[in-house]
Amino acid sequence: MSARGHARTEESGWQLLLLAGLGATAILTMVVGGVWFARANLGAMDLYRQRVAVEQNPTDAAAVRRLAWTLLDWDSVAPASALAARAVELEPDSADSQLLLGVVLERQDRYKEAVAPLQEALREAPDNALAQFHLAAAYDWEGMWDESEAHARRAVELDPGHARSHGVLARALRFHYDFEEAEREARMGLELSPDDTYLLGVLAEVLQNTGRPGEAIEAYARQAELFPDAARPWVAIGLLEHGRANYPAAVAALEKARELDPEWFGSLDYEQGVLEASREGHQFQR
Repeated sequence: MSARGHARTEESGWQLLLLAGLGATAILTMVVGGVWFARANLGAMDLYRQRVAVEQNPTDAAAVRRLAWTLLDWDSVAPASALAARAVELEPDSADSQLLLGVVLERQDRYKEAVAPLQEALREAPDNALAQFHLAAAYDWEGMWDESEAHARRAVELDPGHARSHGVLARALRFHYDFEEAEREARMGLELSPDDTYLLGVLAEVLQNTGRPGEAIEAYARQAELFPDAARPWVAIGLLEHGRANYPAAVAALEKARELDPEWFGSLDYEQGVLEASREGHQFQR
């Protein structure tokens, strides 16, 4: 059973600390034969050493945090959550522990709950750029654009090399209708991280808002290339192509989205209507 599976059946923090370490063996076994075996092997061994360190000194908050961050890197969010709670229990006034808890909650899509520990982290360490970024992101998800912009600006000031801080700031600016600065921030983020699919999506949204569908389609197409299993970029492309009466391209894009995620696409009434309208428009154009 994986560490994630164990977390569903065991609730106590200490048991989860042990089980999280057992996940190293499961992860190593899972990746044997994979194209990135060497990296996974080293990572799993590091995970194992960190688990042993926590077992040997379960009150070492720094060791608990290190193990939790490593598990997050492996997308093992459930055991990382238990470790984050343990870190806060050990050091409730630690900005590092509160930041970890906030990030774990964000990874669980619990953005409203993430706000409090991230605020606490910033009370302890107001110049923590990562905490500023994550609080801006949590406010973004909650639709609190003023707060998101303020913390994203501070994150960029503290660490201008953090690409996604520029992206979160760009989103807040977009919702404040400051499209010129939003585009500038999105492009700055992409200069730092050219293949970041999140930043490509932010830029595409800004380009849509400024009446540049062709450039937006290019950004979405790059996003789809980097994230080939994602249906959302194809939906966006389909809607934009329909808007400029390029019905064959609209049909192709929307059908691609339906092929990639039929259940999700089936829940989109408006987009299904656009697909049918594009088909009719294509027939009319012929």
